[in-house]
Amino acid sequence: MTQSGGITSVGTREELGAALKRLLRQAERRTGRDISKVALARQIKVSQQSLYAYLAGTTLPPRDVLDRLLLELGVVGVDLAGDR
Repeated sequence: MTQSGGITSVGTREELGAALKRLLRQAERRTGRDISKVALARQIKVSQQSLYAYLAGTTLPPRDVLDRLLLELGVVGVDLAGDR
C-alpha cells in the first residue's frame, strides 16, 4: 500500500487474503485484544460471509471496502506484500 492508499503489487487473491489476515493479527497484537470478525464485518458494512471470503483470499474486496477494512485495522501506508 502506498501513502495515498493505492495497492502495490499483491499478485493474487490468495496473497491479498494472507496479507489481510496478517494485518488483522497485527491489529490484535497492537490493541491487545481479539477483533470480532462479526463486529468487523458490521463496521465495514459487509456481510460476515464477505469478510471471511476476503480473509480467505477467495474474493477480492471492492476498493471502498478494502479502504474501510484497512482503516478499521488501523493500517496507514502499509505494503500489503509484507516481509518475505
